[in-house]
Amino acid sequence: MQLRHYLSEGISMIELDCGKVNAFTRDDVETFESLINEAESMYGPYRVLVLRSTKVSPKGKPIFCAGADQDERTTWTKDSIAPYVAFERSVIMRLRKTSLFVVSVVDGYALGLGSEICASSDFVYATPRARFGFPEARLSLVPGAGGTAWALQNPHAFNHLIFGDEFDRDEAKRIGLVHEFAESEEAALRKLKTISESLVRVSSYSQQALKQARYEAWNELDLLKYEARAYREALSHKII
Repeated sequence: MQLRHYLSEGISMIELDCGKVNAFTRDDVETFESLINEAESMYGPYRVLVLRSTKVSPKGKPIFCAGADQDERTTWTKDSIAPYVAFERSVIMRLRKTSLFVVSVVDGYALGLGSEICASSDFVYATPRARFGFPEARLSLVPGAGGTAWALQNPHAFNHLIFGDEFDRDEAKRIGLVHEFAESEEAALRKLKTISESLVRVSSYSQQALKQARYEAWNELDLLKYEARAYREALSHKII
């Protein structure tokens, strides 16, 4: 299977399914962008976009998204990596920009790009199996798809970028990466009905205007500029 978009009871769903552990290749990122476009084209009757995964690794671990596919990049040069990461960053930022209310349901590992997807979501549910982390520093890099920019505004999160460690849903909630717990993915999906029903009672134009205002206010801080600079600096010293 592969990433796919489908509709369920008035909610747009994107199921993350790529490779053995949902590690995104360039093609996967391009597909992800096209699915966001598809979901966005239905905005109005569909006000919520849910990101979810039922992926299980070959070792039996549940996976939301294990990050970017590092194997794909083994033949890339530094000159080719930086522009691609800029594209990857622009795609993840679509989650912030879209009028849809973006909800990530994390039932497993959300590492690197997985945690960056959460950081750009409007709401994140986490099950007891959820694990988070920004391991880029251990790869001689920094989070490059919005994670560094997010941490610049979240001082409690910043040390996790420095150490590249993994952490559970309690810590993720403490630092603002998770909003609410659910005891299972099924329980989280049931709670989504409440979100969907609440949004039906407010103007779609108000939702669109508020999300646009928040994105513009955040974008004016120009945090992505500092992230891009930090990524280029780390990349310049990385041995590949």
